[in-house]
Amino acid sequence: MALAKIKSQYASTVVAFGNSGLPLGERDDIDQLALMAQESKNPNLIKLFEVLPSAAELKKQDTDNALKKSVAAVRSKKTKPQPAAEEPAEAPKTDPINPE
Repeated sequence: MALAKIKSQYASTVVAFGNSGLPLGERDDIDQLALMAQESKNPNLIKLFEVLPSAAELKKQDTDNALKKSVAAVRSKKTKPQPAAEEPAEAPKTDPINPE
């Protein structure tokens, strides 16, 4: 869940960032824009937010989310059945070059 909140009058505003150009009201990565606003101190970005957490709060949330995803990925790999190892092919009984 996002920590930052966009003002309702800017929900249909398009700000292209993070490989997307969706209106702000449809984005699920608003915290990334909030972090950009905090770090750049850009008043045009800052005015978009009704709730604008500190850069430290946003970075902590981002780190926490990344850790949760990593743990989930590791757990999903542990629960997936591993493919059985292939049996080696049986060696020929005779030498095809020098048959006996």
